[in-house]
Amino acid sequence: MPGRSLPRVSEMPLALKIGQLFVVGFEGTKVSRALRRFLEEQGLGGVTLFARNVKGVRQVRQLCAEISRVNSPVPPLISIDQEGGPVMRLRVPPFTPWPAAGDVARYVERTGDLAAATAVGLAMGRELRAVGIHWNFAPVLDLDTNPRNPVIGPRAYGRRAGSAARLALAVERGLRRAGILTTGKHFPGHGDTVDDSHFSLPVVKRSARSLAAVELAPFRAAVRAGMPSLMTAHVLYPAWDRKRAASFSPAILQGILRGRLGYRGAIVSDDLSMAGARQGQTIEEAAFNSIMAGADILLVCHDARAQRRAYRHLLSRAEKGEIPMRRIDEAVRRILALKRRFIVARAAGRAPISWVGRPAHRRLVARIMKQGK
Repeated sequence: MPGRSLPRVSEMPLALKIGQLFVVGFEGTKVSRALRRFLEEQGLGGVTLFARNVKGVRQVRQLCAEISRVNSPVPPLISIDQEGGPVMRLRVPPFTPWPAAGDVARYVERTGDLAAATAVGLAMGRELRAVGIHWNFAPVLDLDTNPRNPVIGPRAYGRRAGSAARLALAVERGLRRAGILTTGKHFPGHGDTVDDSHFSLPVVKRSARSLAAVELAPFRAAVRAGMPSLMTAHVLYPAWDRKRAASFSPAILQGILRGRLGYRGAIVSDDLSMAGARQGQTIEEAAFNSIMAGADILLVCHDARAQRRAYRHLLSRAEKGEIPMRRIDEAVRRILALKRRFIVARAAGRAPISWVGRPAHRRLVARIMKQGK
């Protein structure tokens, strides 16, 4: 979109501002009529890709180009979960099969080669950029502190806060060097749970002092490093909020993340379709409560009807004055700031498709996997 400028928040109608708050998943490997209409009419903040949207390199590149060409009032961000290891949506050859965070951590611990972590982020980012993806929901900043945890494990860069943060931020530097928007997750830490928030509401029972010293440490480092966005956890932390999971807790998102840590980037909710987010809430209530708690961007990854219901609900409550306009405007300003950096600023430079699966990328992975075992 060379030459295309973004609107000012003051110029945007309310319906468009509400649309910017949503990033949605969809079915299929092409832009359907329904998705096109949703993007054009509501001006969604973005879309997110899953394995269900992926058949091959050229197909993904064409899909992203198609999404970018949709006549939306504000161009959508195209996002994905491409951490490496168990969470990797681009698995079909010739996409490079990236190592898990735990593999990278073992390699660096044995060799001292921290530059390899940055090289992984840079190579991964180049492959994402080659197919037209703007945004990676990575790196994981959770700590592998509980061996019974069913969802983090090898996705974490270790169990010690200092070394895990150092590695995660090294990978993140590489991704950003490639022009990719990054998101650290899952604030304030999903590592010390025994449940998976996809299926239930996990609880972390640490004291407030322990949470601050352990779980918060990698996020504190990410804030200092200027990470542009952070994702919330659908996890309950009774020491900080006895009733509300972090994604819906003003005490955690505003009091701790914005207040204590001084974070000024965008806050992204984890998928509001997950069971951990839906504890007695409809999708409409989850969207409202997350925005009111301090989230700026809402992920709704499944069910097109639920996405539209959530959108209409927020628009209705905003029209009634039940969502303060300053809350909406501050969120939209952060979203537009991301789009200026990661869509507009990089629009002139088209990445070559030959970056995908480059022999140098595969040699890097082979070295890490051989010495990191």
